[in-house]
Amino acid sequence: MTELAAVLTLLGLPALAIALISLRLTLKRRAMRAYRETLLAPYERLPHDCFRHAGQVFRLLVDPNPLFGRDFSVRLSTFVNSTLEFEVRVARNVPTKTPQRLASDPFYGPLVLDTPAPDETIEHLMAVKPTLARVLPSRWRAYSKVHCEVVLSANPTTPRDLGVDLEALAALAAVPAARRPSGGTWTIRSGFERDVPLWHWKPDQRARLPEGTRRWCVSAWYDNAYLNLALAKFLWRLGDVRVITMEHDLWFLEHAFGRTLPVKDCLAELTPEMAVAGDQWLDGELVSGLVAGAAPEAFRGAIKFTLHDRALTAGARLTARRLFDDEFSWFSGEYEILSASISDEALRSAFRETAEEFHAEVKEIDRPFSFKLLKEDRLEMSL
Repeated sequence: MTELAAVLTLLGLPALAIALISLRLTLKRRAMRAYRETLLAPYERLPHDCFRHAGQVFRLLVDPNPLFGRDFSVRLSTFVNSTLEFEVRVARNVPTKTPQRLASDPFYGPLVLDTPAPDETIEHLMAVKPTLARVLPSRWRAYSKVHCEVVLSANPTTPRDLGVDLEALAALAAVPAARRPSGGTWTIRSGFERDVPLWHWKPDQRARLPEGTRRWCVSAWYDNAYLNLALAKFLWRLGDVRVITMEHDLWFLEHAFGRTLPVKDCLAELTPEMAVAGDQWLDGELVSGLVAGAAPEAFRGAIKFTLHDRALTAGARLTARRLFDDEFSWFSGEYEILSASISDEALRSAFRETAEEFHAEVKEIDRPFSFKLLKEDRLEMSL
């Protein structure tokens, strides 16, 4: 009998805990939906959790966390056409990382700043301080700029109306917040390495390349392996480049840049700024490749692992794609470019000119790029 009670206890307690959590989650989600409906009642609803107020599009995301608390996690944002990324938030028992210029400021001193671009971020934060002080930290715990959005989040007490916050967000979005990558080391190499990873090239694909096709691999590493403005400026310099994408609805870019951006046959005509903002916003999922001078219908359907076959069929003047790392787990930070019509000197000239524009140094390497070469100061070993 004792053993049976023990078994029932072992099985029953976890089941009871799961049932209680499930019930709490159901009730919290029901309350969350009611709260959201009440909050957005005065506004025009749009798809993707968006709504319109005073001619501007905003977005509201509500999460049931903290699960056993009374409030919700709320994220309120509006769209912008800039690519700076940062978050400034109320510190919670963590050492301050705020740069000295902000740490000495009475308003920003108690806050923590996370950003890969402190100079541009500090410039922006000082410009928006009077507006931000109206809502942080009294109504919200964090203000962040992500690609395509400015965001107020982690509110300490659930707001009953959004009037003050929408006015503040509109003012924050009107202040420029641009990432200006500068300096660093860019790399370039040409030709095919002796042992090409199978996930880069199928054995028969090189044999089917048009006569005279050249291959270059370039890198311009800033922050991560996604498309950045420096690389985009270079690639767009090579011709009428269009983005190959599996995204069929670029709604977030349309809100951010104020333009309708149709995707036809998996191809989108974007400016470098649009492509960078979208690729960063989607964590590298916007850009499946880049192409110039190709028949659009060749790119219908799934693209991710068939770019070379499609490009060969389409007769593209130029194709480019991100290369995966040695473990085929994520992007290596290097872009491969193929063309039978662009000369080696023309491409290298465009690469050097773009590097000069961003005050970067160009290095010739003879092995696949890895960001570790830059982070561990081992670039010379590749020469």
